[in-house]
Amino acid sequence: MARSKKQIDASKANGKKSKGPNTAAGRSKSSQNAKSHGLTGFIVPDRQEAQQLEDLETRLRASYPIETTQKELLLQIVLGSQLRMTRAYHLMDVYAARLLYGASDGDEMLGLANPLHMALETLRYKLGTGEAPRIRRQDYLLGQSYLLIKNREMLKTKLSKLADYAQRFRGQRDRALMRLERLQAEHFNDASSLP
Repeated sequence: MARSKKQIDASKANGKKSKGPNTAAGRSKSSQNAKSHGLTGFIVPDRQEAQQLEDLETRLRASYPIETTQKELLLQIVLGSQLRMTRAYHLMDVYAARLLYGASDGDEMLGLANPLHMALETLRYKLGTGEAPRIRRQDYLLGQSYLLIKNREMLKTKLSKLADYAQRFRGQRDRALMRLERLQAEHFNDASSLP
């Protein structure tokens, strides 16, 4: 079936629309759009986390002799899930503190911003000037209240998502530990049945 002129024109119009960022800087920035907490990608533990993981690994290796590749993989799942779960709980503490005590200037790393700074940047952008415009006190207070409410809603959403992640990581860790225990019990049963 042949395409109509209308369909062809629509295809051409859609083809002219944006296909994403064209510059290296734009592609770099857009590649980070989905990254908000860093819990699901590759994680490099800091010194304290590395020490805790090393201690946990030592205890697990003492409890479960790792003589097969399957047990080694389960051990790595336990360690990775523990790290992610610990980070999720830490971020939950940070977001809960922000929710209880309000945003601060250091919140840019968490995807939050000082409401006054956000309002002024928005106005600068809209007016196309590099300086902060004069705003009436009631407009400023109204804008600041709105932004605080939005920040609180965003915090609650992020807190809920982090709780879901923490629960998922705990489940992964616990399932891997149960499988290790089962393999250990099977190993002892096999060893005791030998003559």
